[in-house]
Amino acid sequence: MAEDNSKTNGEGKTPVTEFMTTSSKLTDIKLDGDGENYVEWKYLVAVSLGGMGKDEHLTGSCPTNATAAAKWKMDDKRILALLVNSVDKRTQSVITHCQTVKELWEFLQFIFGKADNLNRIYALLQ
Repeated sequence: MAEDNSKTNGEGKTPVTEFMTTSSKLTDIKLDGDGENYVEWKYLVAVSLGGMGKDEHLTGSCPTNATAAAKWKMDDKRILALLVNSVDKRTQSVITHCQTVKELWEFLQFIFGKADNLNRIYALLQ
């Protein structure tokens, strides 16, 4: 029998169920260090996070409410770990400065989502 991990909405009426993947990565493919599969990887990550109801971490900001902010930060670190495990070792070595999902998402967009020249420069630095 499955364990019920649902919570109430604070009034004891509507159950609220939290879902977070137990896998160590978000996609079955890893982002290659040369960025050749960036578009596909980016799509799969966005779909995965959207399915978990966590896609706001890609572009949103941490809430200002203390309780909501604490939960956001905990979720953000979990998602960040999943993202780090979804990129290859070469890429992992250059993203260690990213402390939030949004920061990592924007950095990878800068490296792999722009003109081909940036991809080539990154590949040459390896």
